Amino acid sequence: MPFPWEVLFEGTEEDYEQGNPEMFWGMRYTPARILNPEKDITDYVLEQAQPSDMLFCLHHRLLHAHKKERPEIEKLVRVTAKDRFTLLGTACNLTNGKSCDPLGDDLLKYLYKASHNMLHFACHCKENRRGDKLLISFIQDEEITENGLVLELETYKFLLRQGKFLCQPLVFLNACQSAGGVDELRRTFNLPNVFIQHSAAAVIATACPVPDMFAAAFAKVFYEFFLRGQVVKDEITGEKFVKMMTIGEALRATRCYFLKEYNNPLGLAYGVYSPAHYRMNYLPYTISLELKI
Repeated sequence: MPFPWEVLFEGTEEDYEQGNPEMFWGMRYTPARILNPEKDITDYVLEQAQPSDMLFCLHHRLLHAHKKERPEIEKLVRVTAKDRFTLLGTACNLTNGKSCDPLGDDLLKYLYKASHNMLHFACHCKENRRGDKLLISFIQDEEITENGLVLELETYKFLLRQGKFLCQPLVFLNACQSAGGVDELRRTFNLPNVFIQHSAAAVIATACPVPDMFAAAFAKVFYEFFLRGQVVKDEITGEKFVKMMTIGEALRATRCYFLKEYNNPLGLAYGVYSPAHYRMNYLPYTISLELKI
């Protein structure tokens, strides 16, 4: 059964008494969970093809999601003229031109056939009798309104609407407790599981509620590391170069960043629900020595 390995503590008794957060596994290693044991790890997608193409899904009442998270991540995604960043809304044409409001089922059909290689959800996650669901705002003409249409993407709908993600995207479920709860009934990791079963290449999710402000900041730093890499210095020559990161390395680097800079260990709530070796298929011209966090 999958387990929140990030919060395991392996330090000495003195480390424990002093509350040394660097001894948590999530700060030292890159644990990952394989939710589909029938699938060999070598069958998972190794690299994300270029150019980048992100679909950004948010909930209109999460202030930091559309004020901070969305614009900052868009800047990171749009490196070249070929890179794309789309906000879930009228531009996606979920109803195929019909003059009606889309439903959660329309969103799922769109996700299966869309060209996006990254799906980012900055939204609410709720539990119901039939599983978990994401609450996502459908943005009309790029306008954020108080009474906007909210779509429900429910786990059971994946079973009713069979299909596969054609572009095998990276899925970032930046929603409260998107990996499921800690009680017996919800140790099924519903949302990560259905995305993996339907051919997502990699999934990041949270194991507990995360404040909107932190979630927005954490996602921005993660994509900085994953899409742009980290500037490091060669120990022998002293020259600086960009070290590109796998999804596991980028997630651990982000946890360590918030611990070091803000003494905040909440990054341990984020976990990888797919092999940790997934990475970008980097093109030489996309790599620069600029890294601004």
